Amino acid sequence: MGTRATEIPLSTPLKRLERHTLLVLEDRHAVLRHEGSILRLHVVGDETVTIRAKPEDRAVGDVVLVATQLTPLRAFTLPDGELARSWLGPRDFLRFQTSGVVGVLISGLFLAVMHGSRGLLSELGAPAILLSLLLYAVLLVSIRTVCDRLGWVHVIDGRRWRLADLVVGPDPAEIATRQVDEVKETYGRLLTDLPYRIEHPALFDAAHPATEELTLALFRWDSEQARLDTAERAALASRVVTAFRTARQQAERIRMDHLPEEARVEAGRALAAARIAADPRAGRAERAAALEVAVQILDDLALYHLPSVTEARDAVGARRLKQLPGRRES
Repeated sequence: MGTRATEIPLSTPLKRLERHTLLVLEDRHAVLRHEGSILRLHVVGDETVTIRAKPEDRAVGDVVLVATQLTPLRAFTLPDGELARSWLGPRDFLRFQTSGVVGVLISGLFLAVMHGSRGLLSELGAPAILLSLLLYAVLLVSIRTVCDRLGWVHVIDGRRWRLADLVVGPDPAEIATRQVDEVKETYGRLLTDLPYRIEHPALFDAAHPATEELTLALFRWDSEQARLDTAERAALASRVVTAFRTARQQAERIRMDHLPEEARVEAGRALAAARIAADPRAGRAERAAALEVAVQILDDLALYHLPSVTEARDAVGARRLKQLPGRRES
């Protein structure tokens, strides 16, 4: 594989990941590491997040977003090797900085005692204090430089590699396109997840304010992105990503409370049946019967932001529905 990481889609399910996956976040890097039945997400400059329940079918981008509340921009499979913690990092810098302040205070006190007869800012004392401050500033810059160069590293054949050095930087326009493509891919996957769609209808209702913003952002991207310059395209892609994250978080918070109150009990029955219909562990006959129950309930409810009969059957049949939020297939 060499010493370069291999880029993979953020929609890649956890079960298809190798042992180490590098994530490029908004302002830092993180590494997702498989450790038996759990996952550990090591975020540079932050704490390690432990994920004990591994949702094997969930996309790596979704998992990282939920765990860190930071938007992942790219994902890479790291070459064979070991993840190692270098001896310096951002927290070590704070410790060095504190030690430096204490050192300056002690030095100042010592100079005050030595030159007490003429005062701390006497002819000899003032230059000494200024020299101490200058040396302290040089020390901080040196430590900061070292800290920036270290942190989490990946060891390949005995050589320690910075995570950033394993990633090939793409064109900014390519990044923007990839971000929007990932949103569309994730939305399409959720659209064909029948239980998810029933349980979180607000994400599929363009009348909901957050979903309306997502719909408008995606429509503008499809209509205008080819005419935008690089900076404008990046800004619009960021708007799409933020709108999708907000719409999804709100939909997952309110769940079926978004539905009319009189429809929630029946929608709950449809959800229970849909979960059985989509469960690969259930028998074929059981799944078919559950799908018919879900389809009948959805047909009776006839709510525009819940799946239609055709959409429900296509979703369980693993057919990907290509449409923007709030749009129906013709």
